[in-house]
Amino acid sequence: MNWYKKTKKIKIASITFSIPEVERIPQPKNLMNIMFDFFDCMWYETNIAEILGLNHMDMSISSDSSYSDETGYFDVYITNAEKDFLIQKGVDIYNENRYGVVLKFMGIENNIAKILVAINETGNLPTIPFLNLSNDNARSLLDLLEDNGVFIDGDYNSGEIDAESLYYALNNIELENLHEYTQEKVEEDNYIDFGRTNQQVINYLKTLEEMVEYINNYDMPNAIIQYG
Repeated sequence: MNWYKKTKKIKIASITFSIPEVERIPQPKNLMNIMFDFFDCMWYETNIAEILGLNHMDMSISSDSSYSDETGYFDVYITNAEKDFLIQKGVDIYNENRYGVVLKFMGIENNIAKILVAINETGNLPTIPFLNLSNDNARSLLDLLEDNGVFIDGDYNSGEIDAESLYYALNNIELENLHEYTQEKVEEDNYIDFGRTNQQVINYLKTLEEMVEYINNYDMPNAIIQYG
């Protein structure tokens, strides 16, 4: 059950429903997203971050910018300013392999390399839908889907949902008749379970519908929704 203490929230496990292989689709990015994406480029797509001894803690949004800005500055702290050419190399590689974002290396002062996000055209891109639920809510949703003919390869913990059978099921599920999959709010001693309303279940289904539409619109190679 979705148990929470009245005085202190209890951390519980959750299940995320997502579309696989979406990394090939450009997504909206703010300044903080771009900063971490730049680090990933420096670490996973080149060995520059390793050579410079960088980690995520060695990067921060500049004081004259905000993490939610679309453009602005972020700082990279390096211990060897003589290797500034590696920062420029990382910027060049990033610009060559990213859609809609252009970075500029503005130089180094006091071992701080300043990076300008000069262009960010990702703001109008669609956000990729996903669904994160507690274990109990995910279990109920999976029961609902299977009861309505959706093919699921997996168990309550992880698996894959066939997008085609999900599409047809979503068109046939009676949204006003979901009481079997809801749960009343319950309070016992020092615990409270907020339950699961009919509208919540409808919202879960609407998000799954958005995911199926995304799979169809972008012709994703695997017509499935993964969960785990």
